[in-house]
Amino acid sequence: MPDGTEKDVRSVVDLVLQCSDITKELVQQAMRDYLQQNQDKSTHGKTSLRKLAEQSNGNLDSIEVSSANLQDFKEIAKKYDITYAIKQDSST
Repeated sequence: MPDGTEKDVRSVVDLVLQCSDITKELVQQAMRDYLQQNQDKSTHGKTSLRKLAEQSNGNLDSIEVSSANLQDFKEIAKKYDITYAIKQDSST
């Protein structure tokens, strides 16, 4: 029959094994979160209208920006990590 010291050693070993499983799962989840976060960051800024429609599931908003204010718009969009596409108005 194992003495008290052997039981303590087994308890410690069991605890270490449980912690190693938790650590492995946490590392895997952290890597998934990191990769997802990097994918999200790469989509900010100027993009094509087609990609923008795919990202937003077709839910797009539009605003008119004059050519004189286009540079200001780009700076503000960059500051706030806005994804945008520029389309020239063909009717003018």
